[in-house]
Amino acid sequence: MQALGVETPAEVEPFMDAYALSDITAARDALEHEEDRVADRNLSGHPPYLGTYPDDLVIGWGGLTGHLNMIRVLDEDVNLGPVIAAALPLEAAFRDLVTTIDDLAAEDDSQA
Repeated sequence: MQALGVETPAEVEPFMDAYALSDITAARDALEHEEDRVADRNLSGHPPYLGTYPDDLVIGWGGLTGHLNMIRVLDEDVNLGPVIAAALPLEAAFRDLVTTIDDLAAEDDSQA
């Protein structure tokens, strides 16, 4: 974005901080390898799942807000609340960013 002369939206840093503290990567890995761990095949360094046969994916919704805040994969709870809360303001920031980039592109086209 610096090459375009556009500032990074202020909302990005809190999101990146929340993402760094979250278990998003662990959740993705757990979901990706869930079937293999239960079946004890293609483990690629992941331990086999030794618990009881897992129920359907458990999803936790925030009481009054109704926002997703947790998932459970193979008996492991993954807290997603903080990173989701930090991601919500990004929508408006990125819409503004797209508008700015479109305006810059239109300026370049008019000068060509």
